[in-house]
Amino acid sequence: DDDDDDDDDDEDDDDDDDNESIPDLDDMRDILERRAQVSAGDWQSLQKLAVQDAIQEEERARKLAKKREKKLRRKQKQKEEAVAKAAEVAHKKREKTILSWRSRVVSACQAGELSKLEALLQESPLSAKAAAVNDEFYVIPHLEFLL
Repeated sequence: DDDDDDDDDDEDDDDDDDNESIPDLDDMRDILERRAQVSAGDWQSLQKLAVQDAIQEEERARKLAKKREKKLRRKQKQKEEAVAKAAEVAHKKREKTILSWRSRVVSACQAGELSKLEALLQESPLSAKAAAVNDEFYVIPHLEFLL
């Protein structure tokens, strides 16, 4: 999680570039200044410069990889949240359907309409769940309120 805090700082610095693999103007200026400082015959300085360039390139690649991973984690989290929200909405819809069904059962019982009650029991939203659970008595707890 400490890396996530560092990522936020890196992301703010790099947001202005769409293509992170291309060095920005400051990087190019630094490279040109260092190369200008190296004399033509100074091989040791050239070697040192090459190593520094390689280190900077690795650093850029690491930052890009970190940014990609963070973006993937964020997308995955959004997908998980969307699935959870959809499940919650479905659950609420099911509860609303059950509550509506229960109130219709109560009104049929109060009116003494046996045929309507039988039809309501056949269309019960709980019967699908009972079949899935393979439990004939799954509906009974929901009807106990009638007693």
